[in-house]
Amino acid sequence: ENKSLPDWFPSAIPPLEHAMFSDTIVFSAEATPFSLFHLISTLSSLCVASLRRGIAVRGGLAYGDLFHRQDAIFGPALVEAYKLEKEVAKYPRILLAPSALVAQKESPITPCGDYFREDFDGLRHVDILSAYFEARRYSGTDAYRELAEMNVALSFGSGQFKAMGVTAKWGWYRKYFDQFVARSFPQYSREMTDDPLQLMRQTAPPINQELSVAWYP
Repeated sequence: ENKSLPDWFPSAIPPLEHAMFSDTIVFSAEATPFSLFHLISTLSSLCVASLRRGIAVRGGLAYGDLFHRQDAIFGPALVEAYKLEKEVAKYPRILLAPSALVAQKESPITPCGDYFREDFDGLRHVDILSAYFEARRYSGTDAYRELAEMNVALSFGSGQFKAMGVTAKWGWYRKYFDQFVARSFPQYSREMTDDPLQLMRQTAPPINQELSVAWYP
């Protein structure tokens, strides 16, 4: 029994197909009532782990026809997710394609609406921090320690590059993080770290990572 998940989550979760090429990661899953939740849980863990290492991840999440077996991937769902990441996302966020929003609304079982967030430009993306800390709440992870590590990584990443585009991306991440903390952990202070200099030395220089995600009927 997996103690890190809510009671209503089934023990038999759908497997995820995945592949990597260049700086891109592709995940996919066969559509089931719980596959979207599994995708979001996996993505949130990946994005947070990447952030703590100074890597900003952006991507797209789509629903539709797809063939994915090992490194062989093709189908309209992949194209839709890829275009979202390449042409629309801009900031380190996983945007939701219209197909994903429709599929989620039509599912009477998967309670994923709380993990979607509308951004300043009206686009909706996966609320990775809410999804991540909701799962960690069940496993008893020290949230403050993790928040401190993310805070240091964000401060480090924001100061690494002077290029306007990169600075804006890390600025978006900082604002998203601060809003999440103010809403979910109001008692937490940015300065609450055991040893911020040690954490900063362990943080790799930030880079960008691309992510395409699809699940299919």
